[in-house]
Amino acid sequence: ISELPYEAIRENDNIEKMWYYICIFRFLDYERSFFMNKNRRMKTQTLVLCALLMAMHVVLSFFSINLPIMKINFSPLPIVVGGLLFGPVVGFLVGFLGSFLYQLLSYGLMSTTILWMIPHAVRGVIVGAYAKRKKYKLGKVELILLVIISSLVATLLNTVGMYIDSLVWKYEVDIV
Repeated sequence: ISELPYEAIRENDNIEKMWYYICIFRFLDYERSFFMNKNRRMKTQTLVLCALLMAMHVVLSFFSINLPIMKINFSPLPIVVGGLLFGPVVGFLVGFLGSFLYQLLSYGLMSTTILWMIPHAVRGVIVGAYAKRKKYKLGKVELILLVIISSLVATLLNTVGMYIDSLVWKYEVDIV
């Protein structure tokens, strides 16, 4: 915050602009501290891989196999990889921001966009938290169970999101 442009704030005397600058600089300070190591040097590789995983999530979201009762796609793969490699924070970021970009490109920004971002973010947190707890050394069986459990949780959250979306937009949902 020491780098705030106080001259611009004093010139305009606009409270909203001041809060805007404070929020932006606080966010940038947090992001800078997350992607920096102990020597305060940027972990460029982590940042680039996180961005690539988000881009992969967006691209894979557009390609799917549509069956009569379900949709099969491989968009969770980058979220799982991000969580396994870097932990829950990067898993969250890849899931949350990747699905946000996909929602923007596919449907635009609506009042229920957040409902469709939460399942992907939670999947990244679950995978990343478990991988971090196991010190990033998982066996094949653990990995398969982790993917199955995170998929079930994401499916449950998608179902809840669909129900809330139906209440907000007032369309009927057939409950079997």
